[in-house]
Amino acid sequence: MTLGKQSRKLRLISRLLIFSALILIISFLPVQAAPHQQAFDCSVRGTVEAEAECNALLAIYTDTGGAFWTVPTDQTTDPCTWAGVTCGGESVTDLDLSTNNLDGSLPNGIGDLINLVTLDLSANPLLTGALPASMTNLTALTTFDFSGTDLCEPQDGAFQTWITGGGLT
Repeated sequence: MTLGKQSRKLRLISRLLIFSALILIISFLPVQAAPHQQAFDCSVRGTVEAEAECNALLAIYTDTGGAFWTVPTDQTTDPCTWAGVTCGGESVTDLDLSTNNLDGSLPNGIGDLINLVTLDLSANPLLTGALPASMTNLTALTTFDFSGTDLCEPQDGAFQTWITGGGLT
């Protein structure tokens, strides 16, 4: 081998070693996560009831993977402006989260949506677990659809009375 070929070969090996060392160093650098968005401040909603409803919607968002919902929702805005949320005044009256890729279980806070008339959670197969007993607080609810989910009814007597005799369709 000539001196020129040896020199080129050494330069190539040197460059490969440097490149490998850089890759190794980069692989140990900490990865910074995207900045966490601050959730909407529900205390600005005005009344204690409106604040509780707002917190319930934020809990639903958090507990059911809201960042991955099919219909994007910006948790930094007033929940009454979210897709699928209908408010009458400051009260949440309708919640349609059907076919929205909800994943997880419903929080107990759902029972704070006391003025809710319609609740549609259908076609969310990754929505699992028992329906929260706090849902018996939803005395204004007339339409409730949880078909196409893996939610189940608790066998609690009060819950069974509510779901079968509460005028739900």
